[in-house]
Amino acid sequence: MSMEYDRASYMVPLAGTAAGVTMDGTHFTSTIDCDALQATSAAGKALVFVANISAAAAYSAVSWVIQESVDGSTWTAPADPATSIVPLPANLALTSTVFHAGTVSKARYLRAAFNAGGAQTGQITAIVEQLDVVPAFAS
Repeated sequence: MSMEYDRASYMVPLAGTAAGVTMDGTHFTSTIDCDALQATSAAGKALVFVANISAAAAYSAVSWVIQESVDGSTWTAPADPATSIVPLPANLALTSTVFHAGTVSKARYLRAAFNAGGAQTGQITAIVEQLDVVPAFAS
């Protein structure tokens, strides 16, 4: 079995927004309870957010809003900004309709929204990579 198959089989869509919401930074994914995902297990978890928007936008004109909470009701920006990973191209004038960000936050609850200025609609999907489970079709 190839490494690519193994890695892909560990990834599971977890949560998201409704389809066609305004990408204005205020429409968040549903709350993700990292304790339920055993986010502090020895093997760890990786959480990735993917936004698919209706019209191309420049990387310089978009941003992610990743929030964490200890109780699931009071939300703040991550205390450590380095826990949010937003890969960007060298040329921020490039455009795309698909953007992604990740987080390694240790907070119990997480959620994310995407801001493309509100001119685009789209959907955000949260994907968890479960590093400590066996693939569904392991040989």
